[in-house]
Amino acid sequence: MTIYGQNVPDTNPAVPEPASVQDLPNCEPTKESLYSLYELQGVLGRGSFGTVYKAIRKTDGRQFAIKRLCKWNNTRSIQIPGYSKPLPREVALMLMLRRPPVSPYVIQMYEWFDRRLVMLLVLEFPHPCMVLRKFISASSGLTESIARGLMRQLVLAVQHCINHGVFHNDIHADNILVNTRTLGLKLIDFGAAHLVNSAGYDSWKYLGAVEFCPPEALSAPKYYAVPTNVWSLGVVLYLMVNRWLPFSNAMQTLEGSINSFKSTVSTECRDLIGRCLNRIPEKRPTFNQILRHQWFQNES
Repeated sequence: MTIYGQNVPDTNPAVPEPASVQDLPNCEPTKESLYSLYELQGVLGRGSFGTVYKAIRKTDGRQFAIKRLCKWNNTRSIQIPGYSKPLPREVALMLMLRRPPVSPYVIQMYEWFDRRLVMLLVLEFPHPCMVLRKFISASSGLTESIARGLMRQLVLAVQHCINHGVFHNDIHADNILVNTRTLGLKLIDFGAAHLVNSAGYDSWKYLGAVEFCPPEALSAPKYYAVPTNVWSLGVVLYLMVNRWLPFSNAMQTLEGSINSFKSTVSTECRDLIGRCLNRIPEKRPTFNQILRHQWFQNES
């Protein structure tokens, strides 16, 4: 199909594959008390959409992350293919991402609790890990070899989401976890996500981080899933190899005037970043074109 001028039949289906209820694990909320099943051990992080706690499952000692969402701030429900009842949006989208094949690069939800004032999502807890922004800072910048490995995983994560009918809509360096031992990557936080919609999204409703926002979401009536994701991927890659962001403000984003590169950044890496950060959405590469770029072919 064509989305904002891009012919991407292999990465952006207009409608997710039909599914049965069996393909949607844990559709129904867990009835037991959360505290009878899990022992909470402190806060892992806080955001505008909720608070995340570390927890231990009492039956086997396995570690999880539990995301607590206040219902007053998360009221929207959607209906997804394969299930007859509307579900809270973030729950529904994470269930869609559990349809086979499951991606090792996307955080998984295992069950959820629906209470009078809050919802609680039981999520995978990769460890030891830190968000990408802190990993870049702690590493004093990443080599292109490490950046290449992380970027490949991130592209596959985003491609998996689109293929499963989910548009993340907020890809940035604090929504990416890096395992500090294995360099495995996980895309997290679907609080701003949407169902994939080939008709696009109203720009005035854009909720993603402004530093990773494409110019069309700042200036055009609509923005679209794949080009927006590709722009964000370009910003993430630039940050990984330079340690600073490609644009200092919204005006630079609109003009497409990229900040300078570190002198050590290769010509191939600069070329890929430039393609992803093309101001014209139709001219940005698809996910498969990114993975076939010469920069990835240079991998030893």
